[in-house]
Amino acid sequence: MSSKMSARVLTRVFGASAMITCACDDTTTAPNVAETEQPLDIAIKTKMTFGDIPGVAIALVDEHGILLERGYGLADLQAVTPVTPDTSFWLASITKTITATALAQAMEAGKLTLNTDVKALLKRHAGFEIAVPAEVPITLRSLVTHTSPISDTAYYACSYFVRGKSGAHRSLLEDYGTVVAPDLVEAGLVCDDGAPVDLGSFLHSYLATDGIYYDPKNVVERTQPPPDNYEYSNVGAALAGYTLELAGVGPLAEVAAKRIFRPLCMRDTSFELAALDVSKLATPYAWQAEQQKYVPLPEYSLSTYPDGALRSSAHDLGRFLAMIMAQGCLDGQRILQPATVQTMLEPIVRNVADGNIGIFWDTVTSRTGRTLIGHTGGDPGAATAMFFDPKAKVGYVFLSNTDEERLAEVIDADLGEQLLVAAEQRHKEVRTNAERHDMVCSTAR
Repeated sequence: MSSKMSARVLTRVFGASAMITCACDDTTTAPNVAETEQPLDIAIKTKMTFGDIPGVAIALVDEHGILLERGYGLADLQAVTPVTPDTSFWLASITKTITATALAQAMEAGKLTLNTDVKALLKRHAGFEIAVPAEVPITLRSLVTHTSPISDTAYYACSYFVRGKSGAHRSLLEDYGTVVAPDLVEAGLVCDDGAPVDLGSFLHSYLATDGIYYDPKNVVERTQPPPDNYEYSNVGAALAGYTLELAGVGPLAEVAAKRIFRPLCMRDTSFELAALDVSKLATPYAWQAEQQKYVPLPEYSLSTYPDGALRSSAHDLGRFLAMIMAQGCLDGQRILQPATVQTMLEPIVRNVADGNIGIFWDTVTSRTGRTLIGHTGGDPGAATAMFFDPKAKVGYVFLSNTDEERLAEVIDADLGEQLLVAAEQRHKEVRTNAERHDMVCSTAR
């Protein structure tokens, strides 16, 4: 569990409902180059072989769409299922960029602002209060920039669960605690399998004094101004996503499916496991260093789903990133207005451990001096990264089904640069002298 809380590990490495159907055509994916191995293919395969990495998928993009997409290795070691660009991976904290986009849409619609009083929303619509002094504000701005009083403590791990065929759920720690969080198991953490696992109930259990997971350390008043009050908080991010429901916009999972995934033809993307093609899922694998082997994990879920529970493919996430790079529009579908994209990406809090923070989007400086915008993710059996270079106008998606610590052991910090250089080259090959037809954007409803 701690892997998500240490997402900056991957920052150092890389740069610092029913099945979805849609009426649009995916016209922005460039034809893949010949099947002969390219230098990038060789580099990634070499690193994967050296580190015994199960599976990886990538997409290289520009503001017009996908330039190149690839799958390497296996999505399922036992079934010998190959990874493809359409394999759905657990995204971990990259999910926050989707949450940010849905929040930005709500801001455009006048439903929320960065100054929204989240404590008041909770009291009015959820029926509980956060255990923090009345004079301490919790605004949406503080949640999306990780400067609120909400902290991730050991009880955050209780938000991970596995749902059985009967609908009953068990904490992921119940059967896999010694694999994914041995330190928490050793410390005696016990999660209540009888506690509700929906977003609102978990937040109540964690933030209210009568909650089963409440601990005074969950909400800590910070008197310092930004950036000194910065503390990365997944629970805070989940609460930000919950404000969509509290403000009457709707649950994030439904809002994102309707207003982001369907318009962008993200067919292998969902917060709901049941909405995905099981044959396309990447099995998460946790590395056991002592035994030098991988342990397959079940397809787990997350009560605080806005902070990290989205599954998506390199192809789908590449289209999402291209839309952001194109100022909110792709294939004639406008997801956000250009000014809103700029507001979402523009740093609000600067000079923190993870770079400069906008509405969940990070701006970092790479080892080669590039300014990059994006996010990383890490969870049991998942290590992901998504960044773009606004100056070069290219970006990449990198998804894998192993732990971020394991990935960081074998993939050096140069891979992010290699992906960007390959994207720049591919951009020249595909876009130079190619006709581009500007499309009139229609807004997703």
